[in-house]
Parts: sequence; structure tokens; C-alpha cells
Amino acid sequence: MENAPSRYVAIWKEAKQTAVESNTTYSIDEYHPAKISAGNWVSALEDLETIIKQENSGETDMLRTEQESSTESPKPRSCHNQQDKADPDSSHSSSDDEPRVPIEYQQLWSKTNRLLNDLDYDESLANFHPDSVSPGQWDTAYERLEARYDALRDKKVESLNPGSAQHQTTQTNQNMFQSRLEMVIDADNSDLSPAGICEDHQQLTNWLEIWARWEGLRRLAEIERVAAPVSNSTGVGDQLADSLHLAGYETLGEIRNASVADLQEVDGIGEQRAQTLYEAASTRPVGNIQGVGKILEQELLNAGIRTALDLTAVSQDTLTAIDGIGEQRGLQLQGRAAAWLPPQCDPPSELYDPYQPPYQSLSNATENVDQLERVLYRYSEVEPLLSQLRDSSLTVPDDVDLGDILLEKLVLNPPSAPEDTIDTGESTWHDVVQTLATVVADQDERPDYPSSVRTQFDLTPVQTPDINFVDIWSVDTPAVALEQLMELKQKTKQVREFIETARGAVETHAQIQASSSAAASRLEAALTQHVTRLQAAIGSDSFVETRDYVTTYSEVCASTISLAERYPSYPFESILRSLSGTDQSDSIPEATLQDFQTILQTADEALAFMNSVDYNHPAVDQDSWEESLRLSLTEEYPQAIQPVTNQLSRLDDGVWDSDDLAAYEWQSFERLVGHLYRDEGYETTVTQSTNDLGVDIWVKKADRRLAIQVKHYQAGQSVGRKTLQQLVSTLAAGDANEAIVVTSGEFADTAQRYADDFGDELSLVGASELIRRLSESSIPPKPG
Repeated sequence: MENAPSRYVAIWKEAKQTAVESNTTYSIDEYHPAKISAGNWVSALEDLETIIKQENSGETDMLRTEQESSTESPKPRSCHNQQDKADPDSSHSSSDDEPRVPIEYQQLWSKTNRLLNDLDYDESLANFHPDSVSPGQWDTAYERLEARYDALRDKKVESLNPGSAQHQTTQTNQNMFQSRLEMVIDADNSDLSPAGICEDHQQLTNWLEIWARWEGLRRLAEIERVAAPVSNSTGVGDQLADSLHLAGYETLGEIRNASVADLQEVDGIGEQRAQTLYEAASTRPVGNIQGVGKILEQELLNAGIRTALDLTAVSQDTLTAIDGIGEQRGLQLQGRAAAWLPPQCDPPSELYDPYQPPYQSLSNATENVDQLERVLYRYSEVEPLLSQLRDSSLTVPDDVDLGDILLEKLVLNPPSAPEDTIDTGESTWHDVVQTLATVVADQDERPDYPSSVRTQFDLTPVQTPDINFVDIWSVDTPAVALEQLMELKQKTKQVREFIETARGAVETHAQIQASSSAAASRLEAALTQHVTRLQAAIGSDSFVETRDYVTTYSEVCASTISLAERYPSYPFESILRSLSGTDQSDSIPEATLQDFQTILQTADEALAFMNSVDYNHPAVDQDSWEESLRLSLTEEYPQAIQPVTNQLSRLDDGVWDSDDLAAYEWQSFERLVGHLYRDEGYETTVTQSTNDLGVDIWVKKADRRLAIQVKHYQAGQSVGRKTLQQLVSTLAAGDANEAIVVTSGEFADTAQRYADDFGDELSLVGASELIRRLSESSIPPKPG
């Protein structure tokens, strides 16, 4: 009871005490706070208050008598797989060592016996008596008993219909049903008499369903829906509910919105069950609707409200006249019964006119109500689009009603099948409305034509094409209408893209004007020419190609001017002359622009990198880089700058310097050198011995075996000749093909001369070469 409202708990205890005194404990247990889900407190509370009122006024004597006569069994006795969910303080609780009957089974057993008594059936339920059920068989027995209960309840509903074999209606009920029939049948048809229909049970049932469907659909906008789970349908057990959920059907409304053929696609559902499920949303008994207890169910049946259809058809005044139903509860009950209705919307009255009663025959009535339900489903989909178009800037002639045209095309007379296709999908008038709404939204969101574009390039503002609503809807097929709209949509998109591109060109134009380039005036003229050409291409097949060209041209101009200002000693002016049209035609080939982009991008990265490191950094041959840059700029030849591009890519992981080497201790420095050789493709082993002929690392690649000695020195320290002499003894022993000394310092002159005299089998790697090779490796410097 932790999450139950305090008022509910108090009323429940009062109702329980009243029920205990009246010996009706089991009927109260279903309202235990632990069994009420969130959102159902209000309706459950109203039920309890009604029970207390009727118990105190003596209105349930008959029910108590029925319960006593149907519960002749001893105390509940056994259950091996389910705990009794009744309140532990209940007077029916048994001792700790006495097995119990599942409370759900006891409740169903009692309800079924009461129904037998109501119907005055001479039938034995001995096989279902709790004493007759073996341990472990509760689930099976429950399913069989539930099926019998459902059948008996259907008989009870049938018995309350005037004209049934089991029940003769009172004059009041007769008048009520005749009044309903008069609302839908054609009085001029002599074959249709309300009194005669009341005498035929099947005819009466069918015609009352027509009345209820018509009235429910007519009140579509008034009823607030409450989703009803598929388990609310009679005959839907856990297994079938799981299958429906897996197929995407969570609620009765979703089932109603499907077709019988769609439902047959679900595992375990044949044609007959699919039809039953489809109809269940509307024909389910009122007793299956959440919040309808046994007392209220009887009151509703007495008022001629037998099914969910009836509950949505009657007015609120009719409901609130029933004892125990206030205005709020009446709205809740109708919302829970409305699963069969189309999604809530507010249809115009003219949608109902072609289908309204009176009807000349039952088949005519069924056809009209079926068609009306489909129309309202379609309208519920169209209504949001219609609202969107009415709220937009769409211009419609004064003599044209937007709503009338859309209703005619989409709701009242939709094509029976898509007539045409566009691209790979079938097109419908609904697609046309959706596309129209998109086009209008695009036009509403189009940015204003910037005055800077008009002023800078001396252009007349481009206009977005108007939407000729009448022309679009006067065509024969939705595919043709879609084709027209797609052309408008494409042109609207191109206008927006032109404005965005022209804005970028305005900024480039300002850069050109502010530059000191000798080609500035010619660049301005060339850029203006390209932007003018782009505006002229709007609506043509060449727009995208022209847009891409102008965008690239503008970006190349801006990049070149920026680099020329930052690095005036480099010949960027050569590129600017080419862009201005001095050295070649005004329309530079797209391939040439792409070459310029490649050169400028590498030049920008290379110049920035050279400015960030020392001029004599081992990883950069600045003289070579500068030569490549100048050649590529003057010759407009991207291949000339390719070596710089390659080296920049090798330096992506970071550039090393002497401080990075100094950050290592001698052991970690040995591992670093080993890692470098591994990165260069060698098999590497760092030795553990300190007396292995001076070898710290053995490396191997193919048939070459190298012996490496590592010396971690600080800047200014140098390796002498003695170290080299010790290492070359490995060559004499035949253990290596080549000996290498690697140091973070430098080599003394004596060591360098010794290595030169020794030949190619002895190599020296000092700090400069080590820094270069580390910078070009994938090994980043230590952070910080």
C-alpha cells in the first residue's frame, strides 16, 4: 500500500469491513490497493463508494444470497504455484500450514455461480469446484472456467435484449429501443417497422449496432480516448496478446485500424479469429471495460447499454442519470469504450451528410456506416495537414475553398488504388498534400534576398515561384501534381542555395577590395560574373554544377588572398592572376580550381608548421620545403608540392625535440629506441643482461641482424670511441651483420672518425637523426 493515496486506503478499509460483515469478502478483494494500477485510483474509488452505499442501504441482499448459495465449498485449500493475493488480515485467511486456493480462481468461481443463478440455469459446475481441481491444474481450470463465464455473460446480455427468448422487455425498454431504431430506419419503408424489428432478436441486435455506430461516430470530437490494451478483448490470453504485441498491435484501437487481412498475418490468427478481434473493440461487453464492476454492469445493462458501442453512443445526460455515475466517471467510461472509434478529430458536418440516416435496409445501413468510419479515419490523417496549410502563407483565390478541395480529393473520393508512380513509390493525393505543405514551409523559411548581394553584384532579386493551387488540384492524377510540386520545391531550394552561396561571395568580394593584389579589380569582375551566371541558372539542370563551381572559385580566391597577406614573400600573386583571368580564359576549368585547392591547403599547413618549429629542426628540411612551395605556386603544379604533403602526413602524430628525449630515463629510453625500430618494421628484442657485449637491443629484418647499443646522455654529452670498439666485437663474433650506436646526445670527433674508418657495418644515430625519425614515426611525444 506504499504508493496508494491515503483516501483510497481509508475507503477501501471501510468497504472491506462492510463487506466482511456482509460476508462478501471476495468481491472486495479485487479492489485491494496492491491490485490497482496507477491512473485507475479515481474509478476504483467511485466503485468502492458505490458498494458502501449499496451495502449500507441493503441493496446487495440479493447478491449476498447468491454468493452464499454459490460458495458451499470449505475454506480455500491448495495452490502450489501461486500465493494468495488477498489481504493478510482478511477473515478468510487460513493458517500458515494450510494450503490456499488462488484468489483469482475463487473470485471467478463465485462470479460464474452468480451468473448461473441470474439465468436460472440448471447446470452443475462441480468439475470446477475448488475441491475438484488437482494441485498444479489451476491455470488450466481457470481458462476453462473463464470460457464458461464468458459464454454465460453473453447469454446474460442477450437475455436483456427485448425480443430474446429468455426475457420480455418492459414497456420502458421497448419504447427506448424503438426510439433508437426510429433514428436510423426509413419510416417510409413499410418493411421496416420498429415494433416488428423488436420482435426479431437478431434484427434488433444488428439495427441497434447501426444506431450505436452512427451516434458514436457523430460524437467523435467529444470523446477523449483512453487506450485499451488488447487483453481487454474477450478470448485474448497471454500467448495471443504476446503475438499481437510482437506484430505491433498494443491496443484495441490499433487492431480496429487494421484490416482483417492484416490481422491474419499475426501468428496463430486465422480468418475467423481476425474478424472477431476486429469487431471486439466495438462489441466487447460493458463488463469488460475497466471501472465497470458487477453492480454498475447491471445498471448499464438495465439502461440498454450492453457493449462498448452503446457506451460511446449515449449522451452524458443518459450516463449521469444512472446511479453511481457522475460526470467525471461518465467521461472516463466513454473514453475507455472508445477504442473502436477513429482517432479523435473535429470533422466538418458535411463529411457526415452523404452517410446519415434514415437507411432503407440493413445492408444499406451497414455500407453507409462502414464507409463513414473509413472517411473519418482518412480525415483524422488529413486534418493536421489541412491546419498546417491554412496557417501557412499559401495563397488561394477568394473563390476557392481550400478545405473543400482537400476533402474532395483526400477524404470523400480518394482513388481506389494509386493510379501512377513517381520514382519507385506509389503516389496518392495524400502524398500531394504532404509535399504541398513541405513546399509552402520551404517558401516560408526562405531567407530574404540580402541587400548586400543586390548592391555588390548589381542583381535584380530573384523571386520564389508562386504556387498555383488551382492548377495543382485540377490535374487528373496525383503523380502529375507531385511532379509540378517537385519542380516548385526544387526551384525554392535552389533560390535558398543561391542566397547562401552569394552571401559567401559577398565576403570574398570584401576581401578582394581590401587586398593589395594587383589583380584585385579583375578578381572583383570575375567573381561578379560567376555569381550572375549562378542566378541565371536557377531552375535549370545546370544549377548544381554552377553552384559548386562558384562556391569553389570564391573559396579559392579567399584562401589565396589570406595566404598572400600572411606570407608576402611567397608567390601567391601568381594564383591570383590566374583566377582573375589574366593568364587564361575567364572561366577557369574545374580541374584547375581543384589543383589550386590542393596547393593552397598544403601550403597553408606547411607554412604554419615551419613557423611552429626551429628553422634547423631535424624533421624538416626547410630549404627543400620552400623550393617545393614556390615551384608549385608559380607553375600551378600540385605534384611539385607532393613531397611536402607526404612528410606532413608522417608528422601527424607529433614533432619531437631534444626536450622530449631528455624526459626519458635510461631504461625507458632503451624501450623507446626498441619501439622506434619496431615501428620501422623490425623484429625487436630489448636485452635484459647488462654484460652482453654492450648490446642493448637486437633487431632483425629479413636476413639482416643488427646489434644496437643505446646511450642516454643529456644535451652536451657525447659518446666516445671506446663505446664503439666494445660494440663491434659482436661483428667479429659473427652475431650481427651491423652494429649501431643510438644516443640522445652527440658523438665525439674520435668516435665519428672511428665509424668512418670502420665502414658501412657500423652506424651512428645521434640526437638530430633520432628526433627526425621519431617525428616521422607513429610514436607521439610524451604529453606535457
